[in-house]
Amino acid sequence: MSSFAGQESAEAAAWPYYAGSILPHDETEPSTGTGSWWELEDGTFNLRSKTYLDNKVKEPSAPAGFATISVTVIDSVGMLTELGKRLIPLRDFLAKEEGEFIVINRAVPVGGGRVQNIIIVGKRVLCVGEDPVFDRTWDRYKKGDDEYRNLRMKYLPKLRVAPWLVTSAIDLLGGQRPVIMGKGYLKQNNYSGDNWVEFDIDIASSKIANSIAGTIMGYCSSLVINEAFVVEGKEEDELPERMLIQHEFRKVDTGTASRPLKEGDYVRAEEEEK
Repeated sequence: MSSFAGQESAEAAAWPYYAGSILPHDETEPSTGTGSWWELEDGTFNLRSKTYLDNKVKEPSAPAGFATISVTVIDSVGMLTELGKRLIPLRDFLAKEEGEFIVINRAVPVGGGRVQNIIIVGKRVLCVGEDPVFDRTWDRYKKGDDEYRNLRMKYLPKLRVAPWLVTSAIDLLGGQRPVIMGKGYLKQNNYSGDNWVEFDIDIASSKIANSIAGTIMGYCSSLVINEAFVVEGKEEDELPERMLIQHEFRKVDTGTASRPLKEGDYVRAEEEEK
């Protein structure tokens, strides 16, 4: 579990349950059939060290800058985007809470034009000034345009518990390697608000990602998946890297965890123009 003293205060600011649904935060075995999530041990992944540009050495990751505070799955017709502004319950939460937040939405197609939006909300727990390298890298990311952000956000996955059939299929597709998602691999939408930064990942935009998601979704209730996101350090003054956010999904059944989008809870772009 993360060693940050600020972890407890981050957990206290939970995003309201959406239509009665939020993925449980369980330290041991999931307490419900929907599965659960939990913090990762620091050092689960290796990141670029201070000397990486010279010798390619990586080192165990330090505590993440943001702590996950909620994971919610919303079923909708088409992908939801710009949730910090358009998803009213989340928008209201972000407007009244102090601190800085990150919102990640992974939109997974499930057939018939429907999408499961797996929404992660995290709160910053690393105080500004404690790690100047992280501050600098994160500030550059926030100020960057779409092209900059797409070439910097890196995803790190690891199947900790999975049937051999699944790990073999995923490895064949390259699914356990770190990946810059927006580098011609997946469509990534980037947004920002007064106290939040968001990126939305369209799984349907990649045949390979679709295949990986299809394999995982078929076995998800038996899988334990570690995942993390990091802003890639490409310059000497952006190293060593520090994890942005990280967590573990435990035997998650997105079908039972998902709740349909409630009418009136989401403002679509065409409705804004009226």
